[in-house]
Amino acid sequence: MHVLATVKTQGLRARTKLNHNLTAKTSLQQRPMVKR
Repeated sequence: MHVLATVKTQGLRARTKLNHNLTAKTSLQQRPMVKR
């Protein structure tokens, strides 16, 4: 039970990281002027 919860938390964390990276990528594409 405890191990399952840990795996779930890790997956959620990874998913959040992925979503954050995706959001950053899309925002970069939407605003190319921000690129240096």
